[in-house]
Amino acid sequence: MTTSRFGIVLAVEAWDKSKSPLANKYLGKDIINEVRMSPTIRPHLGILALATDQPEVLKRLIKGELYFLHHLEPQFYKRHLESLAVYRWCAQKMNMTGYTRLLEHAKNITIQDKTPASRDIASYVTSPEGKLNTAVSPSALRRWNDEPVARMRTLLDDMARVAGHRENPATNDLGWSQERYDWELDQDLAFLRERLGFAPELPQYPEEPVPELPQGFKGFTDFPHFPLMEHTIETFPDEEEQDTTPTTAPTTVPDAAPSISGADRTGMSNTELENAIAQAWELTWNTPASPEEITGLEKALGLSLPEDFAEFLSRHDGTNGRDFCSIAQIFEIAQELEEINEEIISDEEDPEEYRESVNLDPGTGRLRNGPWVKGWVPFFDYGTGQFDCLDCHPGPSGVHGQVIRYDPDGREGFVCSTFREWMIDFLAEHGSDESTFRE
Repeated sequence: MTTSRFGIVLAVEAWDKSKSPLANKYLGKDIINEVRMSPTIRPHLGILALATDQPEVLKRLIKGELYFLHHLEPQFYKRHLESLAVYRWCAQKMNMTGYTRLLEHAKNITIQDKTPASRDIASYVTSPEGKLNTAVSPSALRRWNDEPVARMRTLLDDMARVAGHRENPATNDLGWSQERYDWELDQDLAFLRERLGFAPELPQYPEEPVPELPQGFKGFTDFPHFPLMEHTIETFPDEEEQDTTPTTAPTTVPDAAPSISGADRTGMSNTELENAIAQAWELTWNTPASPEEITGLEKALGLSLPEDFAEFLSRHDGTNGRDFCSIAQIFEIAQELEEINEEIISDEEDPEEYRESVNLDPGTGRLRNGPWVKGWVPFFDYGTGQFDCLDCHPGPSGVHGQVIRYDPDGREGFVCSTFREWMIDFLAEHGSDESTFRE
């Protein structure tokens, strides 16, 4: 294993299942595959390691992430920097002073296209006290009792976002001081620990001044810095003096999603289709990718993107979440899936015979043989290990840019011929109801 996946597998293997049944339920039986495929889930595991007093899990996560950063070009750092910001906060809370100092390199890194805090955090404030999803009203507690896994996912997402903005002054348009960020995180952590069966206060951890580093790691490449946003840092008030006015974040599309007929969908422009999907799913698009970033992705993957998808990236570099992948996520996931499947193939008695025996769309000639083909570009993450991918290296009867669905168990295959057709079908199949395929 040659990437962060090694550290992640070791982190999951170190997880102590005796600590919390609810945390085990959240992680599920397929957690290794999920954290390998979905980088956004890794900070969740780090926060849960903190909440359940498991420092070894956190250390292994950090080592895996550092190893991967060591082998990445700087333009693909973004997702990992965001994870390191979360890990740094967790390391501070566990008195891992060695890792805290090391990860100082990720502090104050200004990610140019990161969503401002006012849009990323304020929409998640759910109580007059300003606590992030820790309201103790009877209705909120009922939701925790009725659907604890879903509520935990929301809370962990919120905590990861707050920890990320805590380390990134460029996005702090809320004007929060670091003390305010720390207060929010401490409130959420105490609430989470109680839900998981722990005392709200953390134990006293012995200092760990020397970090364990992955083999070959020699330090960070200089990170890019960008101008800071204009903002004013507030003075953190006492809890009883806080503004109790709920904060509402701007939404991507203000109107409710309309009912759209099949004929209407077919006649819509690509931009209109994107807006309809954003309405239906309440998505927040990331800022556009630059031409240089799009070209950089093509060079890194050794392919040319279909025109309609390149234009899509020029309008939105994915979504702020686990749905449409950003350029950084596309590159990372493609690398991970290629390496995972190459390891599977190499374990076979006759690797090349096995590769030629696997085809996700047998008998049609549309897809090349193999459980994963170099040239598949993952663009939509279902959060289950499944990805919809553009096929930029099709079989003899295939079309460049056709869409295929990758499933680790090989149950899926060809979906449709173009990205535009995928958007039309996606809107028709899922509409405004995420629950048609996602828990």
